[in-house]
Amino acid sequence: MQADGRVLPCGMVNHPFYSNVPVREGAYKLENLNILKIRNLNEIKESDLFKSFQEFKYKMKKKYRKTCDICEFNNECSPCPILYYNSEKVPECEEVFRRKKYFIKTLLNKKVYLKSNLNYKCLEDGSLEVYDQKYNEYRNIKGSGVFIWQSISKKIKRVKDLVKEICEYYNIIPSKKEEIEEDVVKFIYELYLSEWIVLL
Repeated sequence: MQADGRVLPCGMVNHPFYSNVPVREGAYKLENLNILKIRNLNEIKESDLFKSFQEFKYKMKKKYRKTCDICEFNNECSPCPILYYNSEKVPECEEVFRRKKYFIKTLLNKKVYLKSNLNYKCLEDGSLEVYDQKYNEYRNIKGSGVFIWQSISKKIKRVKDLVKEICEYYNIIPSKKEEIEEDVVKFIYELYLSEWIVLL
């Protein structure tokens, strides 16, 4: 809601610089809705402005780009449809993905091993309990995390070699390798932040 009582879906809807093209091309309809003249919220929801803008937002979300298709936040996030109206990319997101790929590539080439002073035990269900000195409690590691832990407890390994071992052990198809790389890197980085491993 603006200072004069005008109600809009967002501040960009009537921004003179950014909204000019989508409004001119009929992407959504501008309408002067003022809080002083509105009797209930339903009038806002059912207005041409809000209905056409929701439809516009939905269409733009469908149009969004490779980056959005593979993003884990795709369901929760929607880049501004007005700001990126004629753009094939969302530059901020492209940069985040570039950095993420670089981070994964860097970590895949690191060597990793467990610190020697760790307090951990194997449980009957095959999981591990590792003592976390920071929080003074045991944390549980399950599934492929146990496989990784056991592998790096035997000798120093490159992270990319761990990925290869996991793919072979679980018989993972090559098209899923990138996904496994990301999962392994996340897990290794969590171990690193917990100060349980050394990265070289």
